[in-house]
Amino acid sequence: MEAIIKKGLNELRTLYSKDEENLEQEDLDKKYELCENAFTSFYNNHRSEFTQEDKEELARIIYDNHIDSINWAKINKGNKTKKVPPKGFYDACLFITKILEQKDRSKRVYRCYYTKAVMDTLRYYNDLKVPEIVLELTDLLDPTLLSTYAESYIHPNGGEPKYFNEKENWYSFRSNALLGLEEYEECIDLLTECINIIPPEKFSDKNRDSMIYRRGKAYLALEDYNNALNDFIAFTENNITWEVYYRIAHIYFIKDKIEESLSYALSSALIFGAIENKTNLYKLIVNILDLKGERELADKHCHLIWAIKKKRNNYISLELEQRANKYILDEKVSYK
Repeated sequence: MEAIIKKGLNELRTLYSKDEENLEQEDLDKKYELCENAFTSFYNNHRSEFTQEDKEELARIIYDNHIDSINWAKINKGNKTKKVPPKGFYDACLFITKILEQKDRSKRVYRCYYTKAVMDTLRYYNDLKVPEIVLELTDLLDPTLLSTYAESYIHPNGGEPKYFNEKENWYSFRSNALLGLEEYEECIDLLTECINIIPPEKFSDKNRDSMIYRRGKAYLALEDYNNALNDFIAFTENNITWEVYYRIAHIYFIKDKIEESLSYALSSALIFGAIENKTNLYKLIVNILDLKGERELADKHCHLIWAIKKKRNNYISLELEQRANKYILDEKVSYK
């Protein structure tokens, strides 16, 4: 029986190693579909004969060839070359979770293909913004067994290496999915748990700050303005983005703290960011200036909003059109 398992594993390696250089996408899909059928039927037909070591080796072969982004195929998309996972990528991950159990990596003792397969698949669907699948995949992992040891990661499509640990990524991926699905209370509870149980020094690439910011957005969605404000201000201690300054200004405006709102709104306007993305910020500034009686200055900002909307062929209300026409900006300025 041992010889049968060994032979089957070798045949699977050979099947995966088929030259891909000159294969079209359709042929690649057929190859990976063939591989998926092969490892599924092989295991199902000899399930009782597999030792734990055999299962680990089968999982390693599948992970290395079917899941690891190093082996993803390159495709041309528009003017760019992009790497995409092979056909059956998600199912290959689920197969590994059925033949192995998750190991305790909290002390970074074991190499666990169960965890590696799920985390790699999670990262892909998180990037794709498919929250339903992200939640399904995070359900397959026990976060208490995940490592907090920082490891480097390079995105399949290039870029600088980033450092992460499994536990913070699990919390990050799941909370991001919950936020996307508008499960705000569960998102807040999860992020609070993460921030409390993972020591600050164990977080990487300002991920702790990102989680505080994400929790602030969930609080804001629930109109819990005090907690949202606390999180956004905490985020600004280590980060400067026009978006967070705008959110703070917006909350202060809601709370009728006009001077504080104006201060943060003007700071937001001065922070680097695409001007065409700031129309909501300029609307807020218009509202603040109107309350302060600065009508002419408010009209100038109305014209700026009008110019951006016109360039983007967005809807322009009659009120905005009328206010914008009261003040003409320099025609040489580009609002693209």
